[in-house]
Amino acid sequence: MSLVSAPVVATRAAAMAIAAVSWTSAGSAAAEPASETASVALTWSAPPGCPQREEFLTWLSGHLGTSADPAGYPGLTSRGVLERERSGWRLRLTIARDGASGEKTLRGRDCEELARSGALALAIAIEPALAGAGVTVPEPPGETEAEPSGEAVVPEAPVDGEGAPVVAGVVAESGPRAEGAVVAEPRAEAEARERAPVTVDAANSMGPTPPRRRLPIAHALRIAAGLELGALPGVGPGLLLGYALRLPWVRLELTGSWWPARRREYAERPGVGGQAQIGAAALRVCPTLRLRRAPARAGVGAAGLVELPLCVGVELGALVVSGFGFGGARAVRTLWAAAELQPGVVWRFARRVALWGAPALVVPITRDSFAVDPLPPLFRVGPAGLRVAVGLEVHLGREKN
Repeated sequence: MSLVSAPVVATRAAAMAIAAVSWTSAGSAAAEPASETASVALTWSAPPGCPQREEFLTWLSGHLGTSADPAGYPGLTSRGVLERERSGWRLRLTIARDGASGEKTLRGRDCEELARSGALALAIAIEPALAGAGVTVPEPPGETEAEPSGEAVVPEAPVDGEGAPVVAGVVAESGPRAEGAVVAEPRAEAEARERAPVTVDAANSMGPTPPRRRLPIAHALRIAAGLELGALPGVGPGLLLGYALRLPWVRLELTGSWWPARRREYAERPGVGGQAQIGAAALRVCPTLRLRRAPARAGVGAAGLVELPLCVGVELGALVVSGFGFGGARAVRTLWAAAELQPGVVWRFARRVALWGAPALVVPITRDSFAVDPLPPLFRVGPAGLRVAVGLEVHLGREKN
């Protein structure tokens, strides 16, 4: 009797149970007679580092064994697509025969283990008679020594309190049942998720309930420089810092900006006047359109993402005007409040680093005027300001590409 580690047994046994359930299909396909060699038309797609087509076909032929039709399967086509998703791997298997087709999706944490399970599931779908036969579960090399025997070795499955065999989180009924049928009931959800690494996207699946999807939440830190004109005298530079909470279709931004002092002098009194500066914080809500997504296989934070946020918000801060050129000159501080409309562009050109740019229309809510007594008004806050800024963002956290 040879020994097999529990995780490998659970995974292979789960694949057998999965494949035994009827595939979601457009019609029914008759089972082909069993014979010796396997010639299956297979289209396979997998990223580098994961099993490729030749390796998958080797496992498939090994599972079919002597049950394979010696004439091959001229009317059968199959396809497998192995790709990465958030925290693991997904394998989509499609089989078509004599006008009937079926599809099944498997998920797991390791791409090789998932491909091995998929090969077993596909073999049973091609030759349903394998579901009721004793199938040897492959053992990892170097862990055990097989005893010479002419019979296939099938590891013993654990049993529950009532003596029924337990396979990868399901309890099979004991007692008489129709030939080829598989009857099972799910165990507790938490135990099933822990013990079975493969799940199936099917409403009537025997597999454990997949984990609940979590909302992808990501973050961005920004530093930018810009120019402003219209609200204060003349044209002047500014420094902007920001944080963004990035959800799939919206951004929530908290930013700070500083627009350094800009001078204004009286034409009739050169050297007399004031200089104004603004320091403010803004809160914005930004519905965001994604024109181009990063490649799914590139992983979280990969380059290639393009976002178009359209932000509306409110800016609050202080407007400080300092007089110069006359006795008793002092600084006057007033409330700065403005509404903002800011369309933007975000292009992630490197892993987790993006170029950010945005024009903004700023409409002051408070419009104070300033003068040096007894001279006429020096300037008044403009009815609108235009800002243009460019900077870099660093993207953090998990996100849906």
